[in-house]
Amino acid sequence: MHGCWFARRVVTALLVLAVVIGQGTAMASAGSHWTAKEPRNPGSASNALNGVAMVSSDLAWAVGSYSDGTGDHTLIERWNGTGWRVVPSPDPGGSGNDDQLAAVAADSGTDAWAVGDWNNGVYSRALIEHWDGSSWKRVPSPRPSAGFFDDSLTGVAVISATDAWAVGSYLSDSTFDDPVTLIEHWDGANWTVVPSANPPATERLLEGVAADSATDAWAVGRYDPGDWQTLTEHWDGTSWEAVPSPNPPDASYSELKGVAAASPTSAWAVGTDNGNSNGTLQTLIEYWNGTSWTVVPSPSPGTTGDGAQLNAVTAVSADSAWAAGYAYNSTLGLDQTLIEHWDGTSWTVVPSPSPGTGDAQLNTVTASSTSAWAAGYYTSGTGSKTLALRRCSSSSCP
Repeated sequence: MHGCWFARRVVTALLVLAVVIGQGTAMASAGSHWTAKEPRNPGSASNALNGVAMVSSDLAWAVGSYSDGTGDHTLIERWNGTGWRVVPSPDPGGSGNDDQLAAVAADSGTDAWAVGDWNNGVYSRALIEHWDGSSWKRVPSPRPSAGFFDDSLTGVAVISATDAWAVGSYLSDSTFDDPVTLIEHWDGANWTVVPSANPPATERLLEGVAADSATDAWAVGRYDPGDWQTLTEHWDGTSWEAVPSPNPPDASYSELKGVAAASPTSAWAVGTDNGNSNGTLQTLIEYWNGTSWTVVPSPSPGTTGDGAQLNAVTAVSADSAWAAGYAYNSTLGLDQTLIEHWDGTSWTVVPSPSPGTGDAQLNTVTASSTSAWAAGYYTSGTGSKTLALRRCSSSSCP
């Protein structure tokens, strides 16, 4: 059985729920902090959360996968204001095959999308699921081309009930080597493939997407023209076009994994690169000012081992944004959760818990002016468990 061309890695995606200029300071107050809110763990072998979306203080969604020993299965959990509960979700691959959800986005309590991939026993196929207020249902995903093999969706963003985007990549040959970017659009009735930019390279893939309006959306990832470089593509209401993005000097590997679109003149993208003296991974943050992308300095506490990586970013206001990922702790010899905050002037590390006795990693983050969620996984003994961290002002915490 062919596996999916990409490793069964944890992917990210994000949803920018709201951009409220001038209201970001509440979440940076001294009275608020990140705390663990234990999600469910249906899997006997491994569990992980890859995407999170927040509708209100008492409604949030988290998606990922769990393993029961026979294969990986889709996992969707709902926050009801006091706790997380598993909600049934389509799992088309069934026993013995691997299915996962990589990202989730929500427009309202009756409109949410989750994307990922499922395995039919031979190839991996893109998976799209929709919440209509009562249940999650599978929605057909179009085939990128007649002769393609594997395909997968890794990011989703929703603007309205009739306007949503999903991004990922697919393989057009049986060598499982040369992925091509994949972008799909929801018009209220169907998902269709929309042409996307593919710079000259052996491999091109998209990992995250964010949309500010019907005429302003960003997709980010990486491509390989010799060394891995950052890839950014922009939707202007008519077409997707590649936009130059910087790669740190001396880096042979640069990648963007998450993006947040605040306005046509303000967007954040985060990821990782190895452009330092010892070649370990370090955090990478870039900012769009309406004209160009530039690298913004960011703390990178993991200087040995696995280094540090940011997997997701969300923007609340001009002076408040959050990024989440992991950093290697050399004292413990483990990867630990990493959360960074933008205060309008600089990015700084904010303390975050890392449960368990093994590695802990955050794959996704979303925030409003009063609360925020970050999610991922941690290991303790054998296998992994879901991890969800919440941050809120003292007046809004239950």
